[in-house]
Amino acid sequence: MTENPHRRVLASAGTGKTHRLTSRFLQLMVEGSEARTILATTFTRAAAAEIRDRILTRVAMAVLDPGEREDLGEQIDHPEMSPAQASFLLEGLLRDLGSLQISTIDSFIGRVTSAFS
Repeated sequence: MTENPHRRVLASAGTGKTHRLTSRFLQLMVEGSEARTILATTFTRAAAAEIRDRILTRVAMAVLDPGEREDLGEQIDHPEMSPAQASFLLEGLLRDLGSLQISTIDSFIGRVTSAFS
């Protein structure tokens, strides 16, 4: 039996949801998923933008700073993240930037229903 890669994060404001979501997103990428195939939803456009910005910032910092790369690697269960892996993550994010599926729940449901109309 394979492990279910899907996760749901339920928590109150200020409890680290964005950090957990961005870590999971990057963990999936390190494990071989393309950024455009990962869905992250939230309730507000501001929160969706924050998730996207935080993902990009965390990876960019990991590329630029060995200490940040080490921290990110620890947080996504890949403590031996190499500079090449961090660069590969950033390249994948930038390549798929226009098709990242980080949105509000309403927007996602709207896209699904439009696809079947």
